[in-house]
Parts: sequence; C-alpha cells; structure tokens
Amino acid sequence: MGYEYEIDVERGLLVYRRYGRIEPGELSHSTDELIADEDFSKVDKIFVDLEDADFSAVPYNELVSYGEFSRENLRGGAIRMAMLAPVDLAFGIARVYGSFAAEADNVRAFRDKKSALEWLGIDEAEKRD
Repeated sequence: MGYEYEIDVERGLLVYRRYGRIEPGELSHSTDELIADEDFSKVDKIFVDLEDADFSAVPYNELVSYGEFSRENLRGGAIRMAMLAPVDLAFGIARVYGSFAAEADNVRAFRDKKSALEWLGIDEAEKRD
C-alpha cells in the first residue's frame, strides 16, 4: 500500500492519496502519521483520492473500526471530507466508511473529481496537486 499527503495550511486543505493494494491492518498506520502532523490541526477540508487504491483485501470489520476511529478525528463534523472513488469497489467502500465516519453529513463519496472539489468549495483551477 502506498499513500501520500500534502497539507495546504493557507486553505485549510489536506490532499490525501492512497494507491496500490491495501492489506489488512494498513489503514490506521497512515492515519496515525497524519494526525501527528502539527499542521493537521489547521485542516477543515480533506480531499481523498482513492482512484488507484485496491481495497479488496480489507475486511469489513476493519473498515468499520477505521470509520469509527476517523469520526473521533474529524472534530465532530467540523472537517468536511470528499472521497474520489470512481471504481465501483472503492466507491462502495468509501460509502461504508463514510457511514461510520460521518457526523452531520460531513463525509461523502464521489465518482468524479469536479463534484468532490465543488462540494468542498474548492476551485479546481486553484487546487495544487
């Protein structure tokens, strides 16, 4: 599994990308690193790119636990998270994750990037990858 992230403190935006096959137990490892980043406290929008992620090995109970863990770190709904998941399996998993992580409709899955960025209030022309 691979992941990378960048925090744009000026815009309060975290851009997070997962790629490759995600093995059981790997979901929380990257999140621990991210939460430890001092700039994470300045984030109020998260764009997650799952376009190249393979979740086929992740068991359902791990996804549920990860969603519940994430809910605690999304500051009671103060952080909005848009997940780009154009592939059916990733989209379904993103929706399941969102159902456990969401607080007041702050986590959504999208099949296209434009819609995800619009929901976050980000102009794609301004977004820096």
